[in-house]
Order: sequence, then C-alpha cells, then structure tokens
Amino acid sequence: MKHMCYDSLKQELNKSFPQTPPEIRSMIGQEVARQMDNKKTAFSPRRRSRRRRLPLLIFAAALLLGTVSFAGIQLYQLYMENEGAYGRTIHVEGTGTNGDTNASAESTATAWLQFGYIPEDMFLEPNGFKLSFADSSWAMTIIRHPLKSDTSAESLALSEQYVTFSEELEINGRAAVYLTIQRSADAEAQTKVYMLCPEAETVLEVYAAPELSKETLVKVLENVTPAAADAVSPDSANEAAKSMESPLESAIRFFCSLLPARETNDYQPQTRFTAEEIEAMHDIGDAVSVPMGADTPQKQHDVTNDITAVVTDVQISDNLTLLDRPEYIPDHWADITDENGNLLPAEITYLRRQDGVNALDEIVETETIAQKLVYTTITYTNNGSETLKNICFRIDLCGIAEKNDGYLLYADRAEMYNADAQLRGGLSCDYANSTGAASFEAGYFDPHGGDGMHGGNYITELKPQETVTIHTAYIVNADELPYLFVDLNAIWGDDYQGTEAQRYVDIRQQ
Repeated sequence: MKHMCYDSLKQELNKSFPQTPPEIRSMIGQEVARQMDNKKTAFSPRRRSRRRRLPLLIFAAALLLGTVSFAGIQLYQLYMENEGAYGRTIHVEGTGTNGDTNASAESTATAWLQFGYIPEDMFLEPNGFKLSFADSSWAMTIIRHPLKSDTSAESLALSEQYVTFSEELEINGRAAVYLTIQRSADAEAQTKVYMLCPEAETVLEVYAAPELSKETLVKVLENVTPAAADAVSPDSANEAAKSMESPLESAIRFFCSLLPARETNDYQPQTRFTAEEIEAMHDIGDAVSVPMGADTPQKQHDVTNDITAVVTDVQISDNLTLLDRPEYIPDHWADITDENGNLLPAEITYLRRQDGVNALDEIVETETIAQKLVYTTITYTNNGSETLKNICFRIDLCGIAEKNDGYLLYADRAEMYNADAQLRGGLSCDYANSTGAASFEAGYFDPHGGDGMHGGNYITELKPQETVTIHTAYIVNADELPYLFVDLNAIWGDDYQGTEAQRYVDIRQQ
C-alpha cells in the first residue's frame, strides 16, 4: 500500500471525519488563553532551562481528528532541564483534563504509527517503526513511551548525557526536543528527538542516523500519527531495540532461540588460558571437531557432532584483491582503500569514560596503525552417515596475548591497550574508537548458503564424506597479527563450558 503525502492525508481526513463542534473549538481557545496567561507561574523554580513552554499540543490533533471523543482528554506539557554542561532531562507533566476523565478516545488505527511522508530515498521496514535508506542502511527508528493517566504529578522524566547541542522546538504543533549526542570531542555526533503526542498519550523517542539532515527528520516527524497508547503492543520497545541489529546479529539471535535450552544461565566463555592450553591449540592443517547447528534427518534445528573443520591456508594482504566474489564485500569496506587499492591506515583513539553530565569522555591517546587483510580458507567435512542441511557456521578471529603468567583473550582494542600499560607509562583506557574497518568478525565470506528461512553463514547441504570450502576475510590492525587465532566455535552453552580452546587454531604471524 502506498503512503499518502501529508496534504492528501489531511484532505482525506477532512472528507471522512465530521468537523470539530463549535463548543470544542471554544473550549480549545479558552484553554490556550488560560495557559498563555499562566505560563509565568506554572513552573517550579528548580527548573533551570529556558522555559519556552509550548501551549498544549493536543489541540492541533483535536482539530484534525474529528472522530476522537474529546471528553476526558489528558493535557500535557513537555520541557527540558539542564544538568551540568552535558546533561539534559526531558520532563512531561500532566496538567489535568478538559472534562470527564472516564471518557476514552476511540482508535481505528491498524498500526501504532502511521507515516504520512517518507522521503524518496527511504523505505519503511516491515516492523512499521523503522526507516531505512535505499541501500538498506539504517536511517531512523521510533519507539514510544506511553504516558501515565495521572492528571497532576509528573508523568515521565527521560535523562540524556553527552548532549552537545539541545533545542526546544515545535513540530507540527507538537512540543519536541532536538538533541545532538557526542561522547567525546572526536566522536561522530548522534541525533535524537523527543516529541510529545498528547492526542495518543505518548512521547515518541526518535533515533536518527548522522546522515539524516535535521530538515528531513523534522519533515518526517511533522507527518507521523501515533495510535492511542492502549493500542500498542507492550513489546514495541523491545522490537525497536532489535531493529538496529545487524543481519548477522539477528541471524545468530534467531538461530540460538531455536537451539535446545541450556540447563543453567551462568555460562561464561573461557577468556584465560594456561601456557599448556595454548600449546595444545590446533595449527593450520589440523582437523578440528566442531559441534554445529544443522537440520538432521531426525529433526530441524538439531546439533551435530559429525563435522570436522580444517584451516588449510591463511594469507595476509595490503589490499582486497584476494576477494573474488565482489558481491559479498560489505558496503562499509567501500572507503577503506586509497587510489591504488591499498588499505588505508586506521586512526585509533583511546578514551576514558566520564559522567557525560559535567564532562565528555577524555581522550587518553591517539595513534595511527596500518591495516591488513587476513584471508582464510577453511574446509568442513561431514564424517557421519547421514546428509546434513542448513549447517550454521561461525568463523571469527580472536586475539590472545600473554599476561600475568598466563594468556588472556582480548575482546576489544581497549583490552590490548591496557595490557601494555607499563610500556605506555601507566596509561589506561575504558574503550577505543577507530576510523578503520578492523574487526575480529568476518566482514566477508563465501559462498553464502542455506535455504528457506536460512541464508548467509550456512552450508546448504553436506552429504556423508562430502567436503565444502569456505573463504573468510577480516580487516585487522597490523600490530594484532602476532596475537591472532581462528575461533571455530559455532555453538555456545553449558555443555561446552571450558572446551572452547579445543576449537581455536593458532595463526599467529611473526
């Protein structure tokens, strides 16, 4: 179904719905006048922000949506309060109703959010609250905070830190707050908007990609219509959070949900190893037994122990010429090479967290490091007597370095930085940002397989004694090469506690 533009929607509503009764228009005018007269005394002295209160924005919706029963409509006000240099709290308060509090609004919405305008270079995702750009990259997500029915006490308070710019504004008659959030001086700014929709007793919280201009964002929000709060699924917020997952994260979460439930919830992956465990890890060319999720003749979404994997080859390159399936090269690798096709160096910034209210995160150190492509060739063989289908593989890199008479698996760049604290004059950090594409997760793999609901990191079928070859590629920082291992673990859980090291392959480069 095509989405109507705002003017067409307004005309259609005017045709379909009766006009607002004169007594309602009179009541609205009186209420606006009352609030404008009282605006200087309506606020507590503890609020330090600029107090440009917008008169209660239910009225624009009331004038437009003639089928709403206006008796008992809750009135709200939205305002922002500063906390320190970078903290903001967005308050929403109920100020009473315009009549019978037992009356309720009628809703005929089939979805909790309707878009009257969507830019030509975007499309609405099936979940109904996320817009993506034409290339499927994320553009914006809207979640909602239903308001309480309390008519006098504060209904909602939402806190934000690391706010470098804030502005109160009006979006199509609705009170809103526009925020720019930036964790540190060198970080990419993020955009967020809170918009009060009193006609639906809701505050919309809007996350927007940095590429989305303020003008386009505001135009989209001018033309959104939320349904009444009681028409919303309680899982909306959870679904909105999931909507920003990568396709790989979504696939992993879905597949894990289909596996047999673990007996306990205290599973923790192994992160420390003895010298003996490191010595016992596999080398290139060794056959490794790898439990994997697969469809077996007995059941779908089963686990098989009949597969062995072999890392047959590892190549290091300064460019992407080893990748012979361009269609599988991720979009975010498009700008990581220079005019000669060589990988650009990465600028890595190490930061120490601050409270985000009185200070942004502190930059400890910045360094520039060359990036390398790590290209692996891995075979999987079905050693059983039955055909397996839709076999889910996971092939990651990990860094393991010597520390404190043992070895530690490093989850991120910050941990590797802190391991060298003595060499860095005692400096330490909480996290690191990088301009490059370095990641221990495979950015590229081929072939892509699976059928039906499956796809991507699946082997479509393996007959008995059959072997298939998978190629994976990663971008890593050059100084990580001496610490690299391939992690072939495809399933995690209590049954595999303490055995992860049996599925690591040593590919350290000297």
